[in-house]
Amino acid sequence: MASSSWPAPSSVSGGPAHLDGLGTHSKYRRAIYGTIVRHLLKGYPQVVVVRGVRQVGKTTLQHQVITDLLRMGAASTERVLRVQFDELESLGKLTDPVLGIVEWYEKRVLKCKLNETAKKAKPVFIFFDEVQNLRGWEAQLKALVDHAQCRVFVTGSSALRIQEGRDSLAGRLITLELGPMRLAEIAKLRGRTGIEPFQEKPDLAEWTRKQFWEGLSRYGGNTPLWLDPSFRDFSDWGGYPFCHAKKDITWVEAAQYLVEAIVTRTIDHDLNIGGLGRDRRLLKEVFRLAARDAGKTPNLSTLSKELTRLFQDPVKPTTVRKYLDFLESSMLIRIVEPLQLRGKGHDSVGKLCICDHAVRAAFLQELIPLADGPEDSSHSAVLAGFIMESIVGYYLSTFEGLALSHFPARSTEPEVDFVLNIGAVRIPIEVKYRNEALKDEHLKGLKHFISKKVYNAPFGVLVTKDQTRVAADIVAVPAKQFLLLG
Repeated sequence: MASSSWPAPSSVSGGPAHLDGLGTHSKYRRAIYGTIVRHLLKGYPQVVVVRGVRQVGKTTLQHQVITDLLRMGAASTERVLRVQFDELESLGKLTDPVLGIVEWYEKRVLKCKLNETAKKAKPVFIFFDEVQNLRGWEAQLKALVDHAQCRVFVTGSSALRIQEGRDSLAGRLITLELGPMRLAEIAKLRGRTGIEPFQEKPDLAEWTRKQFWEGLSRYGGNTPLWLDPSFRDFSDWGGYPFCHAKKDITWVEAAQYLVEAIVTRTIDHDLNIGGLGRDRRLLKEVFRLAARDAGKTPNLSTLSKELTRLFQDPVKPTTVRKYLDFLESSMLIRIVEPLQLRGKGHDSVGKLCICDHAVRAAFLQELIPLADGPEDSSHSAVLAGFIMESIVGYYLSTFEGLALSHFPARSTEPEVDFVLNIGAVRIPIEVKYRNEALKDEHLKGLKHFISKKVYNAPFGVLVTKDQTRVAADIVAVPAKQFLLLG
């Protein structure tokens, strides 16, 4: 039985300005916003789940949705319940806190059952922020929506724990991903309205057509006054809202925020959830190696030896993999696994892609220019190429339903950075982000992959710095246009 000591629902008429820099009353809305509101108004499925790395604006989204539901008359203050679980850690010690809070809410605020107000066409909207921090949240939420008519918007920063809930609530929820801001979003937040995504709602079937990528290669090219500065802003500041909403911010302030609010917060807060018992210092060093090797495919044994030398204590490759998997579940990194064909094995951990290149720069204290990069012979230019691979890999991994893999070099076959697996078709993608003119040797991975009928690749895609023409069977797409894909 819930007691009167349950915390009251948070204010639904506004709320604080959040660390992401946008605040509840900002006119700016992330691209995902319209989809969330449509599902909540429709009421099917009952649960909308938004997952994403910390500080990308999930909490702000909830406040904005609440504000707008009230403004349009779709909800009233007594029919909105919101709980932020990462700020109320004591709730995790209670038995069935989700059900207990709802029971308290029905008795003390709504004064009736959820189903009673739903029958009057006045549904209750429930908002749970960072719900993955509660053990058994998915079972409690399933019990709630199985017996009560309500509309639920849930957010979480752990892909693994949100996935567990997704499996338990199959058929009752839709899962959406919110990553760092995409290029078109950055342009809009900075007041440039001339840029829209090439495909508002991704249609993967279209991606199998060469003409689609040719259109993307041309897209935005006639609006350099909008596209070029937006790409430069992205290159300089990354994709976190805070870095673009704060117009007078310095890089030192931005870097401190990115490290403390995203990396440190994830390592210190998420590490012990559910009694994981991992070593904080080791996790931090594994993240450092992942950031250093962003865009690369390191060998687990090599990483293990580096950590063993650092700690003067054996760190097994299996331990390194577990820590990398934890970082992936927190969405700080993505591991693009090697493509498995005809039983061929691999030694690498996969291609490591970090959530945001500005996070990498802040954590490693290593600024690498991208938009106006150095000459290709320099060490920074080489790193810029790997960082762009990381950007492309993480970006592609956020598209729902897209199977993404990496094709590692083998004895008789050159490497391909990424492979899109869409039905029976495979689209190889190579990133060659450089100032100098591309040569045949830069295309050998794509050409080899396309030439093998077993791979069923009708053409390849080359992500470049500026070049748009390289070969008949390869579509060259400048990075600034590639990042307008969706």
